[in-house]
Amino acid sequence: MVVVDGASNVSQLGEVDDLDEEPGEVIESAPPLCVGQERELNNSGLKKRLLHKGIGWETPDFGDEVTVHYVGTLLDGGTFDSTRDRNEPSTFTLGRGEVVDGLDQGIVTMTQEEIALFTVPPHLGYGEAGRQGVPPNSVVQFQVQLISWITVVDVCRDGGIIKKILEKGNRNVQPGDLDELLVKYKVKLVDDTIVAQTPEEGIEFYMKDGQFCSAMPKAIKTMKSGEKVKLIVQPQYAFGDVGRDAENEFPLIPPSSVLIIDLELVSFKPVIDVTGDSKVFKKILVEGANTIAANEGATVTVRYTAKLEDGTIFEKKGFDGENPLQFITDEEQVISGLDQAVATMTKGERSIVTIHPEYGYGSIEVMQDISIVPPSSIIIYEVEMLDFVKEKAPWEMSDQEKIETAGRKKEEGNLLFKSGKYQRARKKYDKAADYVSECGIFGDGDHKVVETLQVSCWLNGAACCLKLNNFPGAIKLCSKVLDIEFHNVKALYRRAQAYMKTADLDLAQLDIKKALEADPQNREVKLMQKNLKQLQGESNKRDAKLYSNMFAPMRNDTAVATKKLKVEKAEDKKGDAEVVATEMEKVAVSSVVAASHSPVKFLPGFEGPLPFELETGYVGVGESEEVQLFYYFVKSENNPTEDPLLLWLTGGPGCSAFSALFYEIGPLYFESVPYHGSLPTLELNPHSWTQVSNIIFLDAPVGTGFSYATTSRASHSGDFQATHQAHEFLRKWLIDHPEFLSNPVYVGGDSYSGITVPVVVQHISNGNEDDTEPFINLKGYLLGNPVTEQGTETTAQFRFAHGMALISDELYESLKTSCGDEYPFKYPINIQCIKDVQAFYKCISGIQFGQILEPVCGFGSLKPEDIFLSGRRYLIGKLRERRPEPSLSAFECRTDGYILAPYWANNATVQEALHIRKNTIREWQRCAMGLSYTPEIESSFEYHVTLSKKGYRSLIYSGDHDMIVPFFSTQAWIRSLNYSIVDDWRSWMVEGQVGGYTRTYSNQMTFATVKGGGHTAPEYRPKECFGMYKRWVSGQPL
Repeated sequence: MVVVDGASNVSQLGEVDDLDEEPGEVIESAPPLCVGQERELNNSGLKKRLLHKGIGWETPDFGDEVTVHYVGTLLDGGTFDSTRDRNEPSTFTLGRGEVVDGLDQGIVTMTQEEIALFTVPPHLGYGEAGRQGVPPNSVVQFQVQLISWITVVDVCRDGGIIKKILEKGNRNVQPGDLDELLVKYKVKLVDDTIVAQTPEEGIEFYMKDGQFCSAMPKAIKTMKSGEKVKLIVQPQYAFGDVGRDAENEFPLIPPSSVLIIDLELVSFKPVIDVTGDSKVFKKILVEGANTIAANEGATVTVRYTAKLEDGTIFEKKGFDGENPLQFITDEEQVISGLDQAVATMTKGERSIVTIHPEYGYGSIEVMQDISIVPPSSIIIYEVEMLDFVKEKAPWEMSDQEKIETAGRKKEEGNLLFKSGKYQRARKKYDKAADYVSECGIFGDGDHKVVETLQVSCWLNGAACCLKLNNFPGAIKLCSKVLDIEFHNVKALYRRAQAYMKTADLDLAQLDIKKALEADPQNREVKLMQKNLKQLQGESNKRDAKLYSNMFAPMRNDTAVATKKLKVEKAEDKKGDAEVVATEMEKVAVSSVVAASHSPVKFLPGFEGPLPFELETGYVGVGESEEVQLFYYFVKSENNPTEDPLLLWLTGGPGCSAFSALFYEIGPLYFESVPYHGSLPTLELNPHSWTQVSNIIFLDAPVGTGFSYATTSRASHSGDFQATHQAHEFLRKWLIDHPEFLSNPVYVGGDSYSGITVPVVVQHISNGNEDDTEPFINLKGYLLGNPVTEQGTETTAQFRFAHGMALISDELYESLKTSCGDEYPFKYPINIQCIKDVQAFYKCISGIQFGQILEPVCGFGSLKPEDIFLSGRRYLIGKLRERRPEPSLSAFECRTDGYILAPYWANNATVQEALHIRKNTIREWQRCAMGLSYTPEIESSFEYHVTLSKKGYRSLIYSGDHDMIVPFFSTQAWIRSLNYSIVDDWRSWMVEGQVGGYTRTYSNQMTFATVKGGGHTAPEYRPKECFGMYKRWVSGQPL
């Protein structure tokens, strides 16, 4: 291709800079261009030469409104179009076909004030038709100066609210539902008639109360303080087909009116639901000097004015020469509401705290310094945090100080337990255990003391959990004890109590058996054994009734069919009649549980109709279709007839595909707002993979999510059976959906799916080779942080922890020496290795394994010893979720969001909307705790080898901050494939930022890291993972 030097035409746009580096220019995953350098974009034939560097690194996106100057020329230098000649820049929307595709694709790579020369091939230019001044099939060039752009956001992703950002905000924080807002706005009809306007100083209101029309709070949620926007609001988000009467001096709004709103978010005051039940609110008037909060156990110094709702002041501290108040948080030295609110404050912060009676003075009358607080009063404090001193952290203490502090905390917990304050006692026990569980090894003389303290704190903490009905918490703490003292009767007894409460009767039976082996005459354990037998009998009766109800229609249908058959075939032999009757019974049973599917137009918790096509259904698999696999299917929002079809299998095993649908790659997610017992609300995910793919989210294996078995025998599964059933599911689903038979098919998953997905793909491939109908257009598979080989994760965890500065050089070297650093890891057989491993997991005990930078939470996390000592990749057995109390404050941990799932999915209206068959499951769980499942496949490595030889594409990606399956282990087995490298290690970019690093191998395998990603990378880095997937599935390099 002939390329003309752009310097000859630069005079119309400005001089060419000296050849220096261009910091903001990004061409997808390639390094930045230098001035004068040319590169082809995305193997499309479109070339870009940088002539003048721009400002910053941000670039516009498709849908944004850009303003540019451009000069269009032929390769011979002849000009056919020029905004310079017209002396007026051009403004248009990218990706809407307003200019040729080559200009669209080129401009999205530019920064503000950048000048570039684009050489556009005919298929991205004017094609065979040409245009005035451009012959058919001509290569053309555009010199473009990007003057500015307005970011355009489709707020609800349905075109109902279009937001154009006129001026960016000054903080990277957006308001929440409870916050108090100060906004200015002017509302016009399309004919410029003003129908509403705030005063010059603006108007204050709370987000939850709304303002003017429903579009206003929806748009404000996406804005930052100081941001100015123009909204184009369709009638459904304005006043619909009703309109609005004239108000004040403003005219009426006619029915079905489109509104134009100039909106400014002047500022907002964050409001926090401190207790999570809307009983204690904190409104921040002045933010503190940093983000470090006092938290529990801190000695705080505050001053405040306390008032009743009518403004009557009843107490002052720290004013008029009086000393401020000093107290220790979480020690009941002040009323509970003030205590909890102050614990969330930072130094210098000034807030208004509104406290309901339950957290104030209750139903009694209290005489305070200035006046009386009547019974059941709501009270208001204006509080300023003057200073605080946190408790001395364990890492700041000597070993002896840690032991002494732990002992003191334990005794404080004992006193609280005796007085019935179980929640506070639990906290004391946890803190005590933390002091002696920190990184480091205690001396030989202290080791027994430390172990005894730990066991005592964990047992007492478990007793608190049982009192608080926190049964998963009790199980976790008792399991810690049993890791140290295998036959501790108290731990076995309390864990069995918790298992019985969570209906895990088989596990309870095992613990009772072990306890009686250790103490055969223990009366309490014997009594529990008797109670367990009674519970097991009741459970068996419930199961019998459940299956009886389930199959009653089948038996009735069978009886009718059999009777009719006998009448019609009376002359047949008795044996023949019995055979045919049996076949009729099979048909009757099959007809009841045959594959079925239904569209879902609305979902409880989501406002309005779904802006995408969702289908749910069941497909029967296995012998007599005794296994009914439930699925969610979302059609591609782009081109369903041609876009790929992705079958997604969530890991576990036993975790519902709901996890991927609502937390990772699907079009919906739960709104992160305080939970108060009502139905959780849903929002659209702007980074859903369904924008470019049709996706089946499958609840597999049987017993997962809404999938169920019609017989007790069919309810058990294992790796081999589960993979065969997933293959059978897909073929039956495609028979029922023939419109997708020609679509490219991929299979994907994460975590434990690294074992099962390659096997499913091989079953599909073998089926195609054996001419099994229907033929599946299989193209490849993708896996995220996949479990692959037993043992590789452990050695990789050592290396990962060392690389992340979680363990010392000395410990790492000792681990390599005593335990070896081979893949796969061999279980330790020498004392030094065992000691090193114990030191290792003590050192990392305070780390969140799913993403090491995130806080450790009370559930959804793994203990380090669980990951190391399990000897299996059977992860779900170690993941214990809890059902929360009836309210939940604003999420502090990512996994807090998981607790919304069971409240939503177990709701009757939700299950009706999803077309769930009644009486098929007892209770929906995101991850099935009691799943009857046998891990059978030790390694999926050979399956990767076979599939690569067959030419299937594969994408293996790793969140680079995951410690459950660290990227080191994935790299290790990929390296052992010995594939040649076709595109060596480099960064890949999303919106001008590094999204991760990648390497492409022969046999069409791509490995990628996701920067900042955790164990389920799309959950932690949705934008980056969507960009990665979109490129890979379309055949583009990352």
